[in-house]
Amino acid sequence: MKILQISPTYFSDQSVIGGGERYVNNVCSAATSVGKPGSVDCDILSFGEQAQRFTIYPNVQMIVVNGNPNDLPSFAGENLDNIIVEYDVVHIHQCLLPFGLFNAARAKLAGKIVIGTDHGGGEYARLESFPRLGRLFNLLHAQSAFAQSSFAQLATPVKLIRGPVNEHHFPLKRKHYQPKGPIISIGRILPHKGFDMLINALPVGEELRIIGRPHDNSYLDHLKSIAQGKNVSFLTTLDDEGIRVNLEKASLYVHASTHFGFNGHFYHKPELLAIAPIEAIMSGVPTLVSSAGALPELTILDGCIVFKDTEELCSLLKRKTELMPEIPLEKMREGAIKHYGLEQFGRLYLDSLEKTQQENKE
Repeated sequence: MKILQISPTYFSDQSVIGGGERYVNNVCSAATSVGKPGSVDCDILSFGEQAQRFTIYPNVQMIVVNGNPNDLPSFAGENLDNIIVEYDVVHIHQCLLPFGLFNAARAKLAGKIVIGTDHGGGEYARLESFPRLGRLFNLLHAQSAFAQSSFAQLATPVKLIRGPVNEHHFPLKRKHYQPKGPIISIGRILPHKGFDMLINALPVGEELRIIGRPHDNSYLDHLKSIAQGKNVSFLTTLDDEGIRVNLEKASLYVHASTHFGFNGHFYHKPELLAIAPIEAIMSGVPTLVSSAGALPELTILDGCIVFKDTEELCSLLKRKTELMPEIPLEKMREGAIKHYGLEQFGRLYLDSLEKTQQENKE
């Protein structure tokens, strides 16, 4: 089976370093890690200033087409169609945007099985008025129960498959819980990530490290202003190895995403999965998550606790040493892999694609 993932951006400093971009890589890793070796190819198509191809994993190529994902005419044409025609299944990410609907239409015209996943980047403004647009997709995939609600208005089958998170990128290196050490929070520096809530809740004497690329300079300036006098650092250029090193030192991980930004803006879909807290749990770090979006669903995992507001977060941080799970770290990691790891996702994902192919033939 040949699968093509189409995403407006890809995981690279040449494009965007973020969870949504890493997610597409994880899907490819999951799909190619199950079944007979070489039975599945899963490539990624994205967009940039210069066309290029390169290998990112075995049986996974990155194909960059010249064009701007926000300007459909810039990449529409034979270059795109000639790539799509080589695949059996086309999986569209950010499927509810005009970008996603356009690429789904191109794949549908080519006779391909078309899958769609939403990542919270927005929706075509008239989608509710034209629910038939959902017919561009044979199947819609939801990475969480919260994400499943994104497709309520579309009469298209939806399959819930949690994850995937690549457990191999974040191995368990520590042997015991570490009650002493910095508090870590990871994510693109954007208002809906709620870093301001975390800074405001930080108890005296605790160290906080915020890790992520800045995507909103005014928000970063706001964070730095409220962090004055507190032990807060902003690590904005770390690669995966740097993140792993910080997680190894961490006493606690906090993911404070919010529906209401510091500027009063409402974010309808702040988190449709959240990879970083799952990676932290896989690394043996106890984790606190807010009640926004899909985050409360992570409390099925040992080592994860949900908080409702700044006051409750502050109380939990003051009692940090009491939050250490009683189970061994290996068990905590195993639970995260069971629910969100590559193999469970890959198996269910390929089963869904094969079933959809069979139904399409009938």
